[in-house]
Amino acid sequence: MNSNSTDENSKGIRGVISIMGMILLIIGMVYSVQTEVHIIPTVMMIAGTIVILIAEKTTLNERDG
Repeated sequence: MNSNSTDENSKGIRGVISIMGMILLIIGMVYSVQTEVHIIPTVMMIAGTIVILIAEKTTLNERDG
């Protein structure tokens, strides 16, 4: 029962991390439209994408194992 509770908590944390990555991605997109310098928004979008992919990869690994 304790491990089940831990699994649900980790799913919630991964969901929050994935949402934060999506917000970072959206902020990067909006910022890239509003500015002439495209280095910072590009880095923000790449970081958001990496965060989302890591959260999803962890979810897939947990389902398999």
